[in-house]
Amino acid sequence: MLSFSFQSGMVERCRKELEAKADLRYYATPIAMDDLDDVREALGYDRINLLGISYGTRSAMVYMRSHGEHVRSAILRAVAPVNMKATLPAAGHGQAALQALIEAVLAEEASRNAYPDIQGELDGVLKDLFERPLLLDALNPLTGKQEQIHMTRELFGGGIWFLLANTDSAAYVPLVIDQASHQNFGPFLESVIPVGLGLSKALSLGVSLTTMCSEDTPLISKTEIEPATSGTFLGDTKVLNQIKICQQWPRGYLPDGYNQPISSKIPVLMISGEFDPVDGLDLARGIEKKFSNATHIVIPNGAHQPAFPGCVRDLVQAFIERGRGAGLDLSCLKQIKRTPIFIR
Repeated sequence: MLSFSFQSGMVERCRKELEAKADLRYYATPIAMDDLDDVREALGYDRINLLGISYGTRSAMVYMRSHGEHVRSAILRAVAPVNMKATLPAAGHGQAALQALIEAVLAEEASRNAYPDIQGELDGVLKDLFERPLLLDALNPLTGKQEQIHMTRELFGGGIWFLLANTDSAAYVPLVIDQASHQNFGPFLESVIPVGLGLSKALSLGVSLTTMCSEDTPLISKTEIEPATSGTFLGDTKVLNQIKICQQWPRGYLPDGYNQPISSKIPVLMISGEFDPVDGLDLARGIEKKFSNATHIVIPNGAHQPAFPGCVRDLVQAFIERGRGAGLDLSCLKQIKRTPIFIR
């Protein structure tokens, strides 16, 4: 019911099932974007506006490189560049998001008194689960039945990482950690189970694996893993698990130079959460100069979701209507505040 990694045998079963009806090597981003251009042509459009979120930003940038003459403008929310090496940066981005949350907790008297040592409590929970994983009962909201969950260090850390990805769920993280440090994993399960079930329903596993195993994993050097993950609550398990499963999955077809950053003069509106644990701000900063006609919105205290909080939706609409970012009034971003820390 709940996992943030691929279970034993799951990848092999998925591969065999899909290979019976499709050649998995053709489910890579460049081919998909060529298909998108065929759709554009069939609909009779000359130029289109692109909107990409997370992996969708990579898709949009690949389309811009291959079919830029047909792009009027592009909105890139939570930028995932072609040279990202997902999931290598995830641990560092998650730790930065957690540190920002801890600072917010300590900045207010009420939350500071309620949660004086979030990092220490988290370290203790992760240590205990590493040494002694737990077997817990939880209700599956889809079936209405009780199921057993193997609570491990990996599961708890992965759950915290996912909660940090949304500014609303991040507000519950201090409570979740505090209660877990007292052996009460109820708040964790109540918060994370919907995320896990939602991912299993929304994620196209085959496409995700072909993309990840073709476009990201081959770029990761083993010597990079320890520096990128050391001292983080997520650790190196996520990356190592990815490398392992990609050994079981075929690589898709990629053109030469695919992982070179994309340059363009097309009007681009980049939107980043200041503390996004999934697609960190540094990823967007690293490529924004490649777009000579780009405007970059950084959402204060923002995360991966919600995608367009506060006035950001209005700024997106104005960008589309004008076809350019120059002159957009970004002063309204100062009004976006962090969701208040939840205190029971």
